[in-house]
Order: sequence, then structure tokens, then C-alpha cells
Amino acid sequence: MVAELLTKWYTLERSQNEKTHFTAQQENEIALIQEETGMSRKSAIRKLQRRARLAAKQVKAPKAAKPTVKAEPTTEAGKARSEGLRLYKLSGRPKKSDFIHVYGKPGVAWTWERRAQAVGLASAEEAAEKFQAMLAKPTKSCLVPEEPKAKGAANSK
Repeated sequence: MVAELLTKWYTLERSQNEKTHFTAQQENEIALIQEETGMSRKSAIRKLQRRARLAAKQVKAPKAAKPTVKAEPTTEAGKARSEGLRLYKLSGRPKKSDFIHVYGKPGVAWTWERRAQAVGLASAEEAAEKFQAMLAKPTKSCLVPEEPKAKGAANSK
């Protein structure tokens, strides 16, 4: 058992200590590197090996990029959420405090359609586009006062 371990150790040590042999072309490249840069042979060999590694990396064909397909939301909630995010981006990604400045505290939870109604605009997209302009105005100055609802109007025919 001990003899086997010693034999393995000796052969392993011996294989690590063997000289490496270069081809004539590699020897010429090593000599050129040494002359051009004035570095030692050991450094020139390292530089040659580094060049070989880089060349091997460049030769490999790049992996084909998987085409990224944006999945359209399939549910109504998903479609509404993506539309809301689109309008949020269109409005300049406002903070919660910006919504409070323009619409008041309830405006944070409103949909873009409701925000458009509150300022008297026709569409949610229009509200998102004009949000930054409304933000520059004084607090809640863009809100349209709501008309009071008649109590008997809902029940009468």
C-alpha cells in the first residue's frame, strides 16, 4: 500500500517537472515577443499562451441568442395592468407625492381613466401626457369640481 502511494507520488511529481516542448513556430514567436518587449522567456511564454487562449475564445462561435418574445397578457387584469404601466411611463414615472400634488390623496389609488375625469380630460392617455404640465401648476388647481348628484334622479324614470 505504501509502495503504491510512493509510486503514484513519484510519477505525479515527475510528470509535473518535465520540460514542455514548443514547436519551431512557437519558439520563433517567443523569441519575437522577447525582442519586442524585452521581457524574460517565462513572461514571453505566458504572453504566448494568453494569446492562444484569447484566439481560442474568439474562434468559438457565439451562442445564438434566443429571441425574446414579449408575452402579451392573456387575462383582462393583465391587460389592464400593462396599460396602466404604459401610461405611468408616459407620464414620466411620477412619485406618490406627485399624484397627491395633482389629484389629492384619493388620486393615488385612481385609475388613469378616473384621473382623466377628475381633471376634465377626454382620455386616460391625455391625462398621462399632460401630467407633467399639471404637476408644474399649484396643488389641486387642475381638478374640476364635481357636480352634486340629485337624490331623486337615480330612482325616477
